[in-house]
Amino acid sequence: MVTNKSSIKTYFSFLLPSILGMVVVSAYTFTDTFVVGYALGRIGLSAIGIGTPVLLLQIAIGYLFGEGGGAAYSILMGAGDDKRARQIFTQSMMLVIVASIIFMAFGIGFIEPISYFFGASEQNISYVLDYNKYIFYFSPIIMLNMAVGGFMRNDSKPKVAMMATAIGSISNIILDILFVIVLNGGMAGASIATCLGSCISLAVNVGYAYIKKSNLRLTKVKLNLFDIKRIMSNGFGSFIMEFSVAIVNIIYNIVAFKYYGELGISTYTIIQNWHLIGFNLIVGVGQGTQPLISINHGKGDISKEKIFRKYGLVSCLLLGSIFLISWLFGASLLASVFVINDVELLKVSTIALKIVCSTYVFLALTIMLSYYYLGTEKVLQSMIINLSRGFVFPTILVFLMPVLAGKVGVWISIPLAECLSAVVAVVLFGITSYTEKHPKQSQLIELPLEKIDEDK
Repeated sequence: MVTNKSSIKTYFSFLLPSILGMVVVSAYTFTDTFVVGYALGRIGLSAIGIGTPVLLLQIAIGYLFGEGGGAAYSILMGAGDDKRARQIFTQSMMLVIVASIIFMAFGIGFIEPISYFFGASEQNISYVLDYNKYIFYFSPIIMLNMAVGGFMRNDSKPKVAMMATAIGSISNIILDILFVIVLNGGMAGASIATCLGSCISLAVNVGYAYIKKSNLRLTKVKLNLFDIKRIMSNGFGSFIMEFSVAIVNIIYNIVAFKYYGELGISTYTIIQNWHLIGFNLIVGVGQGTQPLISINHGKGDISKEKIFRKYGLVSCLLLGSIFLISWLFGASLLASVFVINDVELLKVSTIALKIVCSTYVFLALTIMLSYYYLGTEKVLQSMIINLSRGFVFPTILVFLMPVLAGKVGVWISIPLAECLSAVVAVVLFGITSYTEKHPKQSQLIELPLEKIDEDK
């Protein structure tokens, strides 16, 4: 739990491990793409771009139960109800296991049509199948790893979660180089490296929980419909955040291919890999801040809750500004990292990166406000923000902007969608702030889930 340190020291004790964990995650994402691009060229880059949505869907499901259950867990721990918190943890683990088994069975059974649906072509289908096959086989491990990591952060063990992520990600980097380059394992080697990294990360988290007798231990419990609703309602925003990345990835691959051919998919893959670094670090701020918001929300300490919300917003905006400047002035260098002897790909990627760089200031607002609403169990606001930025605006604009601005509109649609989503998030935040100051003058206040259940 939160100690008696000053608020800023407490904040950094949660923030730094979360960000460092995401730095390592970003490093292995970068290494995956770099190694595949180095070994297999443009066709490998396009294949990993098409195969990535499967992994993103698994992460989304892991977040649904890990962050959804984790927010309820933190609030209960803040209120001193350790027993109920453990029951929430157990039910979340049961749900993620069931979901992962269904996902694995469906994916293995329909792997080829799924790969074509995600954008595979006759030229790269064998590469995509090699990558997706092992990702589907390891679905339970990957999803459990994401879910347990979310709970570890909410159990006030951000350093453990960071170490687990770091050890798993570094293992992934080493195995990528070994399997893809040294052993010439191709896409299958890259996929196996990712899966084994998740296995190692999960083992570290689970091992710590049991060796140190953490509160994160399974207990006898029956599935409770109210708890399931609470877990899934809380986690829906985080689920949409990641799920939409997968869906939008598919849509952008299709549209980019329409206007640019395989060059477009390769360009988008380069954008996405640099984007995921910025996105992951900003998400790291949100994940580090949310448990502090939830714990103080559970205690009823609204002033502390607001302090940590402010720290999170400032941190995210600072990171977003850094990414904007570095992308704007370093676009050519960033693109060249993934491009080997392909002048056309380098040119198109450089232009696209300069266009997309403004995304991050807007992204900083939407992500942090989404995690604030997750931390206080304001489900509707979190859902609206994540649906806006993750699906509604990108889906509309990726089809509209190429018609209005030519094929470069494919890239213009990315920051424009994030800008409109930030407007939505700020408006919602303004409404929330007003209702906090004038509770009797508004009907927009959401009752706690327990109260809603009692009224029924």
